Amino acid sequence: MARSTLAGLILLAAVLTAQQQPRESAFRQAGVCSRCHVVQVLEWSASKHPAAGTGCQSCHGKSEGHVANERNEVKPDRLPHGDREVALLCASCHAAGCPKTSKTSGCSSCHHAHALSNPNDKQLRQTAAVTEDPRLAEVRRHMAEGERQVTRQDWRAAREAFAAAARVMPDNRRAASRARMAERRLNPAMPGLEIVGDAFDPESGLPLHV
Repeated sequence: MARSTLAGLILLAAVLTAQQQPRESAFRQAGVCSRCHVVQVLEWSASKHPAAGTGCQSCHGKSEGHVANERNEVKPDRLPHGDREVALLCASCHAAGCPKTSKTSGCSSCHHAHALSNPNDKQLRQTAAVTEDPRLAEVRRHMAEGERQVTRQDWRAAREAFAAAARVMPDNRRAASRARMAERRLNPAMPGLEIVGDAFDPESGLPLHV
């Protein structure tokens, strides 16, 4: 009995490992893109693109500026929007049209951007609307007020607004960062350094010249 149980566990572990390996291989193949775009890599890995050697850079270019800028201020080299742009990108590989229908347009009627079939299939695409965190509206209101006070250079009021946003959502790093910036403008002195001029970094609140 013990032997059969052990054999069953070994077999189960082997099956789970085999199922996991394609996903791990896909993340390795996606490379640096998988650091941020986990969902997109999973979508892409479920299509036939990885087996065909069509990776992230094949469609989006090397996008070195996008990779280097982790705040998403620089977009990828190629980022098609709309049916026409997506169809043009698909045509770069499928010049003769869709392998199944021979269509050269309307690709998104059968596939979503990462070539998953049947975009309305509930097993592949989540059709229900994602519920927004109810705290976000209040956080946005406090943040907008804080930025309004920043433009007026009312650092005390700005700090209070940003701090209020941080209290509503403690894990909001932007609110905490802006509160620290306002606090530095209220108390700009830096022990051991003499501040030269009034210029300061708008993100950190630290003086530019010391």
